[in-house]
Amino acid sequence: MHYYLLEDNIIQQLRIKRILPHCEVFGQPKQFLSVLMSDKQPKIILLDLEINHHNYTGLSIAQFIRSRDVISPIIIVTTHTELMATSYQYQISALDFINKFQAESIFKQRLVSAITTAEKQLAEHVIAKPDFIAIPNGRKSEKVDIHEVVYIASDVLRSHRLIVYSEKSQLSVRGTMQHIEQLHKDLMRVHAAYIVNRHKIASLNTKERTLTLTNQARVPLSKKYYKKLQAVMAQDKH
Repeated sequence: MHYYLLEDNIIQQLRIKRILPHCEVFGQPKQFLSVLMSDKQPKIILLDLEINHHNYTGLSIAQFIRSRDVISPIIIVTTHTELMATSYQYQISALDFINKFQAESIFKQRLVSAITTAEKQLAEHVIAKPDFIAIPNGRKSEKVDIHEVVYIASDVLRSHRLIVYSEKSQLSVRGTMQHIEQLHKDLMRVHAAYIVNRHKIASLNTKERTLTLTNQARVPLSKKYYKKLQAVMAQDKH
């Protein structure tokens, strides 16, 4: 497991290093991002928000990372707790928001807990076993691993056709949304024309009522399904 920290305060660098000895520490965003982007494996990322006396630098960096990596957990470690609400606008899906001003014992406990949760999330992502479903396609069916399915959309060009968007491919099938959404508990209807894999949701934009998925696709969210989706997303965080 790889751990990366962006923190420009040497005292805070050493503080976190004592808790997480194997963490690679960087004080400058450019070097940090260069190393991070070259590591193609999921990793755990720790970020301060204020870098070089600019309060929002960390949020912008987190947003940049998330646009290219929707899997690696991001943990915010900062003195600027007032920016917690603002962070949601950046849609970075931070795992935790840890206040540096906490007593050392509480700070350590909170950080260790966040790291443990992040490690568990990554482990589950890596070791997930195939779980195949049979998607009807006219008189036959297509065998697809549910872990690979990102979302399913109605084909706007051909009636009674659906497009299954997977992590590595697309599949056109003849079927109905009503039937598809009943094939697996992870498939959720979010719109008349869209079904998503609940585990492929990267972020929810409540203002625009859209979902960003792990393949960076954006799909609309109907008011009809909004409350149910919120409940499911809250459940998946625990």
